[in-house]
Amino acid sequence: MNIPPGFAQVNFVLGGTALPRGAQITIGVDNQTDDFGADGVAFHASDNWNFAITPVWTELGTLEKVHAKLGPNATGPEADNTTPYDGADDYQPTPAQAALLVTKNTALGGRQGRGRLFMPSINEAGVTAAGVVQTATVLVWQNAFNAFFDAMAGNNLPLVLLHNAVEVVPTPVTSLTVNSLMATQRRRIRRVGGRKKKPPA
Repeated sequence: MNIPPGFAQVNFVLGGTALPRGAQITIGVDNQTDDFGADGVAFHASDNWNFAITPVWTELGTLEKVHAKLGPNATGPEADNTTPYDGADDYQPTPAQAALLVTKNTALGGRQGRGRLFMPSINEAGVTAAGVVQTATVLVWQNAFNAFFDAMAGNNLPLVLLHNAVEVVPTPVTSLTVNSLMATQRRRIRRVGGRKKKPPA
């Protein structure tokens, strides 16, 4: 992913009992207004997660660290905020491979104008067997992501979509939308044992 000067990529590194193989959520931010260093970007992102997401996330999940990488890719500084935050809600989470799909909306059309992130370990009781997220659960998480979105903008770190192409300027994200159908991330399933050996010929 190309990170131009004045922008940053932020990785939220998740773990805990709910995520035995870990998970990451990635966003891009515009760092041009206040020009925070990598430490500052990581701190604000971590603090805003704790403010908006921690209260509604399972107590079995942990934000282990936040990694911030400033542009440009080759020479931009990077830093970690390693303050851990456990979720505060006592619900039983969905399986590790299931995730809430959150769309990053922009003013552009087409695939280049859309992004997404995957929020794992939401309330299992709020999801049907068909993978449909119930209305009340959607509302809880929509409010949480609205609060996170607004908090980042309030710190002069508004969300953007970063692109692979060097010539494409990062696109401002206008809102985050929580979808009512779960997504899956197969790599988050705990692997048990090794590969099965082929039977002898």
